[in-house]
Amino acid sequence: MTYNELLQQKEWWQKCNRILNRDHYRCRDCGCLGFHNGYNYMKVNRIEDIDALLKGWTFNDVVFSKFWAGIPTRNPHQVKNIKFEKEYDDNVGIHVYDLNLLESKNNLFRDIFEYPEKVIAVSKADIDFIDATVYKYGSSIKKADSSDASGWAYLFEFPYSISDAIYVNIEYSMPFILDHIPYERTIINVTFGNRLISIRFSFYSFKLKGLNIHHTHYTRGCKPWEYENDSLVTLCEDCHKKRHETSRIPLYDQEKRLINNLVPCSRCGGSGYLPQYSHVAHGICFKCYGEGTVIG
Repeated sequence: MTYNELLQQKEWWQKCNRILNRDHYRCRDCGCLGFHNGYNYMKVNRIEDIDALLKGWTFNDVVFSKFWAGIPTRNPHQVKNIKFEKEYDDNVGIHVYDLNLLESKNNLFRDIFEYPEKVIAVSKADIDFIDATVYKYGSSIKKADSSDASGWAYLFEFPYSISDAIYVNIEYSMPFILDHIPYERTIINVTFGNRLISIRFSFYSFKLKGLNIHHTHYTRGCKPWEYENDSLVTLCEDCHKKRHETSRIPLYDQEKRLINNLVPCSRCGGSGYLPQYSHVAHGICFKCYGEGTVIG
């Protein structure tokens, strides 16, 4: 298995999530908040912490935490026996579920505009099927400094608690290409208690920097997830590129003898991302797969 193939394995995504959560989804150099590819989620201590993530956005004219505390529940839709697919199972007991309503065997196409096409839930409980009440909030999400930036949301209320902690999942999706231009939107899913809210932002109105997990050194024959946590650090693509440009990244053999110092990836310059290809796998560099350097 090549190094790039190893970076696609479940063990690496699990390791990434631990580092991202340790670093609170912030670049350790510049402090910016960002997202990472894969089955990623962040755990926050309070609903109010999400206000910082959604700074400048209002929900029914209030900040997110106040909206969450008093969500209006008008025009409910009942969802029964919809399959919840377990997409990712962390070895500490966190399950990430993918609910794709449009692929469900249930006949929901008549309500295609009343349900989201996909939501992500993070739960400590096993979920096979869901029974929930769904509420849609259209045109109620706005950005204070832009008349074009808006969004909508779906709230799922379950008859039981699915999570005793607050998890935030951030996704980027590309719904379609029009006149050869990719239109991308951000989806944020918040899971807590018996609630799951899935927020859809209008195209390009909400954007976070991509985050990389940077190895401060490499060891020949060592799998990406076999490094100590202290050897891994969360960096945004700009700071990742700067690290590779200004710091030596040593490559050791199994006896910890220096083989050489690695150079930045010639395709992305060490950032791990190619912004001009953001519509393809979120712009991750296919030569180094986000590492910023090519490991043989």
